[in-house]
Amino acid sequence: MSLGERSKSAVHWALLGTLSKYFIQLIVQIILARFLGPQVYGLFALGMLVMLFSNFLADFGLAWGLVQKKEVTEQDIRFAMTWQFILGTVVAGLLLIFSEYIALFFKEPQLTVIISWLSLACIFNALSAPSANLMRRDLDFKTLNLLQIASYVIGYVLIGLPMAYLGYGVWALVTAWLMQSFAGMVLQFIRKSHSVKPLFWYSDAKSMTNIGSTVFITNIVNWFLNNIDRIVLGRLLNTHAVGLYTVSYNLAVMPNGLLLSALQPAFLSIGARLQDEKEKMRTAYVQIVAVIWILILPSFVIFSAIANDLIRVMYGEKWQGAGVVLSILALAMPFYVMWGMSTPILWNTGKKHLESILQLPIVLIGLLLMIYFADFGIAAFAMVAAFILVLRALVIGFTACRLVGLGMGQLFPMWARGMLISLLVYISIYVAQQIMIAVMAISLVKLVVSTLVGFAVLISIALLFPKLIGVSALNLLIRFSPGKLKNYLKAKMATLSSQGID
Repeated sequence: MSLGERSKSAVHWALLGTLSKYFIQLIVQIILARFLGPQVYGLFALGMLVMLFSNFLADFGLAWGLVQKKEVTEQDIRFAMTWQFILGTVVAGLLLIFSEYIALFFKEPQLTVIISWLSLACIFNALSAPSANLMRRDLDFKTLNLLQIASYVIGYVLIGLPMAYLGYGVWALVTAWLMQSFAGMVLQFIRKSHSVKPLFWYSDAKSMTNIGSTVFITNIVNWFLNNIDRIVLGRLLNTHAVGLYTVSYNLAVMPNGLLLSALQPAFLSIGARLQDEKEKMRTAYVQIVAVIWILILPSFVIFSAIANDLIRVMYGEKWQGAGVVLSILALAMPFYVMWGMSTPILWNTGKKHLESILQLPIVLIGLLLMIYFADFGIAAFAMVAAFILVLRALVIGFTACRLVGLGMGQLFPMWARGMLISLLVYISIYVAQQIMIAVMAISLVKLVVSTLVGFAVLISIALLFPKLIGVSALNLLIRFSPGKLKNYLKAKMATLSSQGID
Protein backbone atom coordinates (compact mmCIF):
# COMPACT_ATOMS: atom_id res chain seq x y z
CA MET A 1 0.00 0.00 0.00
CA SER A 2 1.40 3.41 -0.96
CA LEU A 3 1.99 6.18 1.59
CA GLY A 4 -0.97 8.12 0.18
CA GLU A 5 -3.31 5.15 0.51
CA ARG A 6 -2.01 4.38 3.99
CA SER A 7 -2.42 7.99 5.08
CA LYS A 8 -5.98 8.11 3.72
CA SER A 9 -6.84 4.86 5.51
CA ALA A 10 -5.20 6.15 8.69
CA VAL A 11 -7.21 9.37 8.66
CA HIS A 12 -10.44 7.45 7.89
CA TRP A 13 -9.94 5.17 10.87
CA ALA A 14 -8.71 7.99 13.06
CA LEU A 15 -11.84 10.03 12.32
CA LEU A 16 -14.11 7.03 12.89
CA GLY A 17 -12.38 6.35 16.17
CA THR A 18 -12.62 10.02 17.06
CA LEU A 19 -16.38 10.09 16.55
CA SER A 20 -16.85 6.86 18.50
CA LYS A 21 -14.79 8.12 21.44
CA TYR A 22 -16.53 11.48 21.33
CA PHE A 23 -20.02 10.05 21.71
CA ILE A 24 -19.03 7.48 24.34
CA GLN A 25 -17.16 10.07 26.43
CA LEU A 26 -19.93 12.63 26.00
CA ILE A 27 -22.63 10.26 27.27
CA VAL A 28 -20.51 9.01 30.17
CA GLN A 29 -19.42 12.50 31.24
CA ILE A 30 -23.02 13.77 31.20
CA ILE A 31 -24.18 10.93 33.44
CA LEU A 32 -21.23 11.39 35.81
CA ALA A 33 -21.78 15.15 35.99
CA ARG A 34 -25.45 14.67 36.87
CA PHE A 35 -24.54 12.14 39.59
CA LEU A 36 -21.62 14.06 41.09
CA GLY A 37 -22.26 17.81 40.67
CA PRO A 38 -19.91 20.79 40.15
CA GLN A 39 -18.01 20.60 43.47
CA VAL A 40 -16.91 16.98 43.05
CA TYR A 41 -15.97 17.63 39.44
CA GLY A 42 -13.95 20.67 40.49
CA LEU A 43 -12.06 18.66 43.11
CA PHE A 44 -11.17 15.96 40.59
CA ALA A 45 -10.23 18.60 38.01
CA LEU A 46 -7.61 20.01 40.40
CA GLY A 47 -6.17 16.53 40.86
CA MET A 48 -6.04 16.07 37.10
CA LEU A 49 -4.13 19.34 36.70
CA VAL A 50 -1.33 17.86 38.73
CA MET A 51 -1.58 14.52 36.93
CA LEU A 52 -1.33 15.97 33.44
CA PHE A 53 1.73 17.97 34.47
CA SER A 54 3.27 14.89 36.06
CA ASN A 55 2.61 12.80 32.96
CA PHE A 56 4.68 15.25 30.93
CA LEU A 57 7.52 14.83 33.42
CA ALA A 58 7.14 11.07 33.39
CA ASP A 59 6.99 10.86 29.60
CA PHE A 60 9.83 13.30 28.86
CA GLY A 61 8.91 12.85 25.19
CA LEU A 62 11.33 9.99 24.56
CA ALA A 63 8.64 7.80 23.01
CA TRP A 64 7.87 10.51 20.43
CA GLY A 65 11.27 9.77 18.96
CA LEU A 66 9.76 6.50 17.75
CA VAL A 67 7.40 8.55 15.55
CA GLN A 68 9.86 11.22 14.46
CA LYS A 69 12.86 9.05 13.48
CA LYS A 70 12.97 7.93 9.86
CA GLU A 71 14.20 4.47 10.88
CA VAL A 72 13.51 2.81 14.23
CA THR A 73 15.62 0.00 15.72
CA GLU A 74 15.04 -2.34 18.64
CA GLN A 75 17.60 -0.35 20.60
CA ASP A 76 15.52 2.80 20.13
CA ILE A 77 12.48 1.03 21.57
CA ARG A 78 14.37 -0.50 24.52
CA PHE A 79 16.00 2.84 25.37
CA ALA A 80 12.67 4.70 25.24
CA MET A 81 10.91 2.06 27.33
CA THR A 82 13.66 1.97 29.98
CA TRP A 83 13.73 5.68 30.61
CA GLN A 84 9.96 6.02 30.36
CA PHE A 85 9.68 3.55 33.25
CA ILE A 86 12.40 5.21 35.32
CA LEU A 87 10.99 8.70 34.90
CA GLY A 88 7.42 7.54 35.49
CA THR A 89 8.42 5.88 38.75
CA VAL A 90 10.42 8.90 39.94
CA VAL A 91 7.57 11.30 39.20
CA ALA A 92 5.05 9.04 40.95
CA GLY A 93 7.30 9.06 44.02
CA LEU A 94 7.62 12.85 43.94
CA LEU A 95 3.83 13.19 43.81
CA LEU A 96 3.51 11.04 46.92
CA ILE A 97 6.04 13.25 48.73
CA PHE A 98 4.60 16.61 47.69
CA SER A 99 0.87 15.78 47.56
CA GLU A 100 0.20 17.47 50.91
CA TYR A 101 1.90 20.71 49.80
CA ILE A 102 -0.08 20.73 46.54
CA ALA A 103 -3.29 20.33 48.54
CA LEU A 104 -2.27 23.29 50.71
CA PHE A 105 -1.67 25.44 47.60
CA PHE A 106 -5.22 24.80 46.39
CA LYS A 107 -6.63 24.92 49.95
CA GLU A 108 -8.26 21.50 49.45
CA PRO A 109 -7.10 18.90 52.05
CA GLN A 110 -8.81 16.03 50.19
CA LEU A 111 -6.36 16.48 47.30
CA THR A 112 -3.56 14.85 49.32
CA VAL A 113 -4.93 11.32 49.10
CA ILE A 114 -6.44 11.87 45.63
CA ILE A 115 -3.08 12.88 44.15
CA SER A 116 -1.33 10.04 45.97
CA TRP A 117 -3.52 7.45 44.27
CA LEU A 118 -3.53 9.17 40.87
CA SER A 119 0.30 9.08 40.89
CA LEU A 120 0.10 5.43 39.80
CA ALA A 121 -1.14 6.60 36.41
CA CYS A 122 2.27 8.20 35.78
CA ILE A 123 3.79 4.73 35.59
CA PHE A 124 0.96 3.25 33.53
CA ASN A 125 1.01 6.08 30.97
CA ALA A 126 4.80 6.14 30.72
CA LEU A 127 4.93 2.42 29.97
CA SER A 128 2.13 2.55 27.40
CA ALA A 129 3.76 5.34 25.34
CA PRO A 130 6.23 3.19 23.31
CA SER A 131 3.55 0.78 22.06
CA ALA A 132 1.11 3.61 21.29
CA ASN A 133 3.69 5.59 19.33
CA LEU A 134 4.83 2.54 17.39
CA MET A 135 1.23 2.13 16.26
CA ARG A 136 1.11 5.82 15.31
CA ARG A 137 4.31 5.37 13.33
CA ASP A 138 2.72 2.46 11.46
CA LEU A 139 -0.39 4.61 10.88
CA ASP A 140 -2.36 1.86 12.63
CA PHE A 141 -4.97 4.25 13.99
CA LYS A 142 -7.71 1.67 13.59
CA THR A 143 -6.23 -0.54 16.29
CA LEU A 144 -5.05 2.34 18.46
CA ASN A 145 -8.52 3.91 18.54
CA LEU A 146 -10.22 0.60 19.27
CA LEU A 147 -7.88 -0.02 22.18
CA GLN A 148 -8.41 3.49 23.54
CA ILE A 149 -12.17 3.04 23.34
CA ALA A 150 -11.91 -0.34 25.06
CA SER A 151 -9.79 1.07 27.91
CA TYR A 152 -12.21 3.98 28.37
CA VAL A 153 -15.19 1.61 28.53
CA ILE A 154 -13.38 -0.54 31.11
CA GLY A 155 -12.45 2.42 33.28
CA TYR A 156 -15.49 4.67 33.07
CA VAL A 157 -18.45 2.58 31.89
CA LEU A 158 -17.80 -0.65 33.78
CA ILE A 159 -16.25 0.88 36.92
CA GLY A 160 -16.73 4.66 37.12
CA LEU A 161 -20.47 4.87 36.45
CA PRO A 162 -21.50 2.15 38.94
CA MET A 163 -19.30 3.72 41.63
CA ALA A 164 -20.80 7.17 40.98
CA TYR A 165 -24.32 5.73 41.19
CA LEU A 166 -23.48 4.02 44.49
CA GLY A 167 -22.33 7.32 46.00
CA TYR A 168 -18.54 7.05 45.95
CA GLY A 169 -18.21 10.67 44.83
CA VAL A 170 -14.79 11.77 43.64
CA TRP A 171 -13.40 8.25 44.08
CA ALA A 172 -15.55 7.07 41.20
CA LEU A 173 -13.56 9.43 38.94
CA VAL A 174 -10.20 8.55 40.50
CA THR A 175 -10.77 4.81 40.12
CA ALA A 176 -12.09 5.19 36.58
CA TRP A 177 -9.01 7.17 35.53
CA LEU A 178 -6.60 4.65 37.06
CA MET A 179 -8.34 1.66 35.51
CA GLN A 180 -8.49 3.33 32.10
CA SER A 181 -4.74 4.02 32.26
CA PHE A 182 -3.93 0.49 33.39
CA ALA A 183 -6.16 -1.15 30.79
CA GLY A 184 -4.69 1.06 28.05
CA MET A 185 -1.17 0.07 29.03
CA VAL A 186 -1.95 -3.66 28.97
CA LEU A 187 -4.02 -3.66 25.76
CA GLN A 188 -1.54 -1.56 23.79
CA PHE A 189 1.40 -3.70 24.85
CA ILE A 190 -0.43 -6.88 23.86
CA ARG A 191 -1.15 -5.43 20.42
CA LYS A 192 2.29 -3.89 19.86
CA SER A 193 4.60 -5.87 22.10
CA HIS A 194 8.27 -5.01 22.23
CA SER A 195 11.38 -5.95 24.16
CA VAL A 196 11.33 -4.94 27.83
CA LYS A 197 15.04 -5.62 28.31
CA PRO A 198 16.53 -2.47 29.85
CA LEU A 199 18.90 -0.30 27.83
CA PHE A 200 20.33 2.77 29.54
CA TRP A 201 22.51 4.08 26.70
CA TYR A 202 23.59 3.22 23.14
CA SER A 203 25.29 4.80 20.16
CA ASP A 204 22.23 6.66 18.82
CA ALA A 205 20.79 7.63 22.20
CA LYS A 206 21.65 11.29 21.67
CA SER A 207 19.20 11.66 18.77
CA MET A 208 16.41 10.18 20.90
CA THR A 209 17.18 12.43 23.87
CA ASN A 210 17.35 15.50 21.62
CA ILE A 211 13.84 14.80 20.37
CA GLY A 212 12.72 13.90 23.88
CA SER A 213 14.07 17.07 25.50
CA THR A 214 12.35 19.25 22.88
CA VAL A 215 9.05 17.42 23.37
CA PHE A 216 9.47 17.75 27.13
CA ILE A 217 10.00 21.52 27.11
CA THR A 218 7.21 22.01 24.58
CA ASN A 219 4.81 19.88 26.64
CA ILE A 220 5.56 21.85 29.79
CA VAL A 221 4.83 25.16 28.04
CA ASN A 222 1.65 23.73 26.48
CA TRP A 223 0.55 22.36 29.85
CA PHE A 224 0.77 25.79 31.43
CA LEU A 225 -1.09 27.37 28.53
CA ASN A 226 -3.81 24.72 28.56
CA ASN A 227 -4.28 24.61 32.33
CA ILE A 228 -3.27 27.96 33.75
CA ASP A 229 -6.94 28.97 33.81
CA ARG A 230 -7.88 26.19 36.24
CA ILE A 231 -4.77 26.76 38.34
CA VAL A 232 -5.77 30.38 38.91
CA LEU A 233 -9.43 29.49 39.50
CA GLY A 234 -8.50 26.73 41.93
CA ARG A 235 -6.21 29.03 43.87
CA LEU A 236 -8.34 32.19 43.90
CA LEU A 237 -11.92 30.87 43.81
CA ASN A 238 -13.35 27.46 44.82
CA THR A 239 -13.99 23.93 43.58
CA HIS A 240 -17.56 24.79 42.57
CA ALA A 241 -16.31 27.46 40.14
CA VAL A 242 -13.59 25.10 38.91
CA GLY A 243 -16.24 22.43 38.33
CA LEU A 244 -18.48 24.73 36.28
CA TYR A 245 -15.55 26.00 34.24
CA THR A 246 -14.01 22.55 33.72
CA VAL A 247 -17.22 20.98 32.42
CA SER A 248 -17.68 23.91 30.02
CA TYR A 249 -14.07 23.75 28.86
CA ASN A 250 -14.12 19.96 28.46
CA LEU A 251 -17.35 20.06 26.50
CA ALA A 252 -16.01 22.81 24.23
CA VAL A 253 -12.62 21.22 23.72
CA MET A 254 -13.75 17.58 23.44
CA PRO A 255 -14.47 17.70 19.67
CA ASN A 256 -11.16 19.51 19.16
CA GLY A 257 -9.17 17.20 21.37
CA LEU A 258 -10.52 14.16 19.60
CA LEU A 259 -10.11 15.75 16.18
CA LEU A 260 -6.50 16.64 16.93
CA SER A 261 -5.80 13.22 18.42
CA ALA A 262 -7.03 11.74 15.14
CA LEU A 263 -5.45 14.12 12.63
CA GLN A 264 -2.38 15.59 14.30
CA PRO A 265 -0.41 12.33 14.79
CA ALA A 266 -1.24 11.27 11.22
CA PHE A 267 -0.16 14.66 9.88
CA LEU A 268 3.00 14.51 12.00
CA SER A 269 3.86 10.97 10.91
CA ILE A 270 3.19 11.64 7.23
CA GLY A 271 5.04 14.94 7.41
CA ALA A 272 8.07 13.17 8.84
CA ARG A 273 8.26 11.26 5.54
CA LEU A 274 7.80 14.45 3.52
CA GLN A 275 10.38 16.61 5.28
CA ASP A 276 12.15 17.33 2.00
CA GLU A 277 8.97 17.90 -0.04
CA LYS A 278 7.85 21.35 1.08
CA GLU A 279 5.36 21.78 -1.77
CA LYS A 280 3.36 18.70 -0.74
CA MET A 281 3.48 19.76 2.90
CA ARG A 282 2.24 23.25 1.97
CA THR A 283 -0.63 21.81 -0.08
CA ALA A 284 -1.72 19.55 2.79
CA TYR A 285 -1.54 22.45 5.25
CA VAL A 286 -3.60 24.76 3.03
CA GLN A 287 -6.33 22.12 2.74
CA ILE A 288 -6.45 21.71 6.52
CA VAL A 289 -6.56 25.46 7.13
CA ALA A 290 -9.37 25.80 4.58
CA VAL A 291 -11.47 23.18 6.35
CA ILE A 292 -10.83 24.83 9.72
CA TRP A 293 -12.06 28.28 8.68
CA ILE A 294 -14.74 27.34 6.16
CA LEU A 295 -16.37 24.34 7.87
CA ILE A 296 -15.14 23.97 11.45
CA LEU A 297 -15.62 27.66 12.34
CA PRO A 298 -19.34 27.70 11.36
CA SER A 299 -19.83 24.42 13.23
CA PHE A 300 -18.53 25.97 16.44
CA VAL A 301 -20.67 29.04 15.87
CA ILE A 302 -23.62 26.63 16.03
CA PHE A 303 -22.12 25.12 19.20
CA SER A 304 -21.81 28.57 20.79
CA ALA A 305 -25.35 29.60 19.86
CA ILE A 306 -26.94 26.55 21.49
CA ALA A 307 -24.66 26.48 24.56
CA ASN A 308 -27.17 27.59 27.21
CA ASP A 309 -29.89 25.19 26.11
CA LEU A 310 -27.31 22.41 25.71
CA ILE A 311 -26.12 22.76 29.31
CA ARG A 312 -29.67 22.97 30.65
CA VAL A 313 -30.82 19.85 28.78
CA MET A 314 -27.74 17.68 29.27
CA TYR A 315 -26.52 18.60 32.73
CA GLY A 316 -29.50 20.11 34.53
CA GLU A 317 -30.21 23.39 36.28
CA LYS A 318 -27.42 23.11 38.87
CA TRP A 319 -24.90 23.39 36.01
CA GLN A 320 -26.58 26.39 34.38
CA GLY A 321 -23.70 28.75 35.19
CA ALA A 322 -21.61 26.78 32.72
CA GLY A 323 -23.68 27.85 29.69
CA VAL A 324 -22.18 31.30 29.17
CA VAL A 325 -18.66 29.91 29.64
CA LEU A 326 -19.29 27.25 27.02
CA SER A 327 -20.68 29.83 24.59
CA ILE A 328 -17.52 31.94 24.87
CA LEU A 329 -15.02 29.08 24.72
CA ALA A 330 -16.72 27.43 21.75
CA LEU A 331 -15.95 30.44 19.57
CA ALA A 332 -12.23 30.05 20.32
CA MET A 333 -12.08 26.35 19.47
CA PRO A 334 -11.33 26.76 15.73
CA PHE A 335 -8.21 28.63 16.79
CA TYR A 336 -7.34 25.69 19.02
CA VAL A 337 -7.52 23.40 15.98
CA MET A 338 -5.48 25.88 13.96
CA TRP A 339 -2.77 25.82 16.60
CA GLY A 340 -2.82 22.03 16.86
CA MET A 341 -2.55 21.46 13.11
CA SER A 342 0.19 24.09 12.73
CA THR A 343 2.60 22.57 15.24
CA PRO A 344 3.44 19.52 13.04
CA ILE A 345 4.74 21.98 10.43
CA LEU A 346 7.29 23.26 12.95
CA TRP A 347 8.32 19.73 13.85
CA ASN A 348 8.64 18.50 10.29
CA THR A 349 10.66 21.48 9.11
CA GLY A 350 13.34 21.19 11.79
CA LYS A 351 11.96 24.10 13.85
CA LYS A 352 10.32 22.17 16.67
CA HIS A 353 12.10 24.29 19.30
CA LEU A 354 10.09 27.32 18.16
CA GLU A 355 6.84 25.95 19.59
CA SER A 356 8.00 26.43 23.18
CA ILE A 357 10.07 29.57 22.59
CA LEU A 358 7.27 31.47 20.84
CA GLN A 359 4.68 30.50 23.43
CA LEU A 360 6.68 31.32 26.57
CA PRO A 361 5.65 35.01 26.55
CA ILE A 362 2.01 33.92 26.18
CA VAL A 363 2.29 31.98 29.45
CA LEU A 364 3.21 35.17 31.30
CA ILE A 365 0.54 37.24 29.52
CA GLY A 366 -2.11 34.63 30.29
CA LEU A 367 -1.13 34.37 33.96
CA LEU A 368 -1.28 38.13 34.54
CA LEU A 369 -4.60 38.56 32.72
CA MET A 370 -6.25 35.62 34.48
CA ILE A 371 -5.18 36.77 37.94
CA TYR A 372 -6.58 40.21 37.21
CA PHE A 373 -9.89 39.04 35.73
CA ALA A 374 -10.57 36.25 38.26
CA ASP A 375 -12.49 38.72 40.45
CA PHE A 376 -14.86 39.54 37.58
CA GLY A 377 -16.42 36.05 37.45
CA ILE A 378 -15.98 32.98 35.27
CA ALA A 379 -17.55 34.60 32.17
CA ALA A 380 -14.85 37.31 32.07
CA PHE A 381 -12.32 34.64 32.91
CA ALA A 382 -13.52 32.57 29.93
CA MET A 383 -12.99 35.57 27.63
CA VAL A 384 -9.37 35.75 28.74
CA ALA A 385 -8.93 32.02 28.16
CA ALA A 386 -10.43 32.40 24.67
CA PHE A 387 -8.09 35.31 23.93
CA ILE A 388 -5.08 33.18 24.88
CA LEU A 389 -6.21 30.42 22.50
CA VAL A 390 -6.55 32.95 19.68
CA LEU A 391 -3.12 34.42 20.43
CA ARG A 392 -1.45 30.99 20.39
CA ALA A 393 -3.06 30.12 17.06
CA LEU A 394 -1.96 33.38 15.46
CA VAL A 395 1.64 33.06 16.65
CA ILE A 396 2.13 29.40 15.72
CA GLY A 397 -0.01 29.61 12.56
CA PHE A 398 1.93 32.61 11.25
CA THR A 399 5.22 30.79 11.90
CA ALA A 400 3.99 27.64 10.14
CA CYS A 401 2.98 29.69 7.10
CA ARG A 402 6.43 31.24 6.94
CA LEU A 403 8.12 27.83 7.15
CA VAL A 404 6.20 26.37 4.20
CA GLY A 405 6.39 29.55 2.14
CA LEU A 406 2.74 30.43 2.49
CA GLY A 407 1.68 34.07 2.58
CA MET A 408 -1.03 35.10 5.03
CA GLY A 409 -2.72 36.90 2.15
CA GLN A 410 -3.31 33.53 0.50
CA LEU A 411 -5.30 32.39 3.53
CA PHE A 412 -7.37 35.56 3.96
CA PRO A 413 -10.00 34.64 1.31
CA MET A 414 -10.62 31.34 3.14
CA TRP A 415 -11.03 33.14 6.46
CA ALA A 416 -13.36 35.74 4.87
CA ARG A 417 -15.57 33.05 3.32
CA GLY A 418 -15.67 31.21 6.63
CA MET A 419 -16.75 34.37 8.44
CA LEU A 420 -19.51 34.96 5.89
CA ILE A 421 -20.80 31.39 6.21
CA SER A 422 -20.62 31.66 10.02
CA LEU A 423 -22.63 34.90 9.96
CA LEU A 424 -25.34 33.32 7.81
CA VAL A 425 -25.49 30.29 10.09
CA TYR A 426 -25.71 32.44 13.23
CA ILE A 427 -28.49 34.63 11.82
CA SER A 428 -30.53 31.56 10.90
CA ILE A 429 -30.14 30.13 14.42
CA TYR A 430 -30.96 33.47 16.06
CA VAL A 431 -34.19 33.77 14.06
CA ALA A 432 -35.15 30.19 14.93
CA GLN A 433 -34.47 30.81 18.63
CA GLN A 434 -36.58 33.96 18.69
CA ILE A 435 -39.47 32.03 17.17
CA MET A 436 -39.04 29.30 19.80
CA ILE A 437 -39.02 31.88 22.59
CA ALA A 438 -42.18 33.50 21.18
CA VAL A 439 -44.04 30.19 21.29
CA MET A 440 -42.52 29.40 24.72
CA ALA A 441 -40.88 26.20 23.56
CA ILE A 442 -39.04 24.12 26.17
CA SER A 443 -35.23 23.98 26.16
CA LEU A 444 -35.08 20.58 24.47
CA VAL A 445 -37.20 21.78 21.54
CA LYS A 446 -35.14 24.97 21.22
CA LEU A 447 -31.94 22.94 21.26
CA VAL A 448 -33.06 20.46 18.60
CA VAL A 449 -34.59 23.07 16.28
CA SER A 450 -31.62 25.45 16.57
CA THR A 451 -29.10 22.69 15.89
CA LEU A 452 -31.01 21.35 12.89
CA VAL A 453 -31.46 24.82 11.42
CA GLY A 454 -27.79 25.68 11.85
CA PHE A 455 -26.44 22.55 10.22
CA ALA A 456 -29.13 22.61 7.51
CA VAL A 457 -27.97 26.08 6.49
CA LEU A 458 -24.30 25.03 6.60
CA ILE A 459 -24.89 21.92 4.47
CA SER A 460 -27.08 23.83 2.03
CA ILE A 461 -24.37 26.43 1.53
CA ALA A 462 -21.79 23.70 0.92
CA LEU A 463 -23.95 21.98 -1.70
CA LEU A 464 -25.57 24.99 -3.40
CA PHE A 465 -22.75 27.52 -3.21
CA PRO A 466 -19.52 25.53 -3.51
CA LYS A 467 -17.68 28.73 -4.47
CA LEU A 468 -17.88 29.72 -0.79
CA ILE A 469 -16.29 26.40 0.19
CA GLY A 470 -13.45 26.62 -2.31
CA VAL A 471 -11.17 24.06 -3.98
CA SER A 472 -8.86 23.45 -1.02
CA ALA A 473 -11.64 22.51 1.41
CA LEU A 474 -13.53 20.54 -1.25
CA ASN A 475 -10.39 18.55 -2.06
CA LEU A 476 -10.17 17.32 1.52
CA LEU A 477 -13.92 16.67 1.75
CA ILE A 478 -13.87 14.57 -1.43
CA ARG A 479 -11.48 12.09 0.17
CA PHE A 480 -14.05 11.19 2.81
CA SER A 481 -17.30 11.48 0.86
CA PRO A 482 -19.44 8.54 -0.39
CA GLY A 483 -19.94 7.73 -4.09
CA LYS A 484 -22.57 10.11 -5.52
CA LEU A 485 -21.63 12.98 -3.23
CA LYS A 486 -17.97 12.52 -4.15
CA ASN A 487 -18.77 12.73 -7.86
CA TYR A 488 -20.91 15.85 -7.30
CA LEU A 489 -18.14 17.55 -5.32
CA LYS A 490 -15.52 16.57 -7.91
CA ALA A 491 -17.55 18.23 -10.64
CA LYS A 492 -17.93 21.37 -8.56
CA MET A 493 -14.23 21.39 -7.73
CA ALA A 494 -13.28 21.08 -11.41
CA THR A 495 -15.44 24.11 -12.17
CA LEU A 496 -13.91 26.14 -9.35
CA SER A 497 -10.39 25.14 -10.34
CA SER A 498 -10.99 26.42 -13.86
CA GLN A 499 -12.08 29.72 -12.33
CA GLY A 500 -8.94 29.90 -10.17
CA ILE A 501 -10.80 29.80 -6.82
CA ASP A 502 -8.84 28.31 -3.90
